[in-house]
Amino acid sequence: MKVRYPNTILIICILFLGCKNNDEEMSKRIVGKWNVERDVYAKGSVILNTDQTFKFYEVSHLSETYSTGNWKIKNDTLLLNSKMPTECLFINHFSPYCEDKYIVIKPHIETTIENCEPKNYGKFYTKFSNEKFVFKNDSLTYINENKNCANQLFPYKIFK
Repeated sequence: MKVRYPNTILIICILFLGCKNNDEEMSKRIVGKWNVERDVYAKGSVILNTDQTFKFYEVSHLSETYSTGNWKIKNDTLLLNSKMPTECLFINHFSPYCEDKYIVIKPHIETTIENCEPKNYGKFYTKFSNEKFVFKNDSLTYINENKNCANQLFPYKIFK
């Protein structure tokens, strides 16, 4: 005697089709313009486009910086990665720089093109290198993975 479970198969199919991917749902909620405050002297924004590209722009009393690149969602975390421009600029990393207690100076100042000399000293390119953000309460919280900064909090505010 064979036992069949057609109703069970139907219920599983309905549940499978009715469930939405968390990453897709999060993508819809984060697309748009976000205000970015990394310190008291700078104001900026990041625009997350539907085609999974982004544009970042920030201005302070002495300089301006920008970035372009791609974003993706992985395990409910937003990841941003820059694309290097063809223009020669000094690089400003989005992640805070926390020195190791044994490092006295950086070996060299980074530029977007190796060994180039930027013409504009007030314009920078902000590099996003797999920078991670968690979406919570209509804000993006930056996840700093620099081990030298382990015990430091950074007042980055990213909000719509």
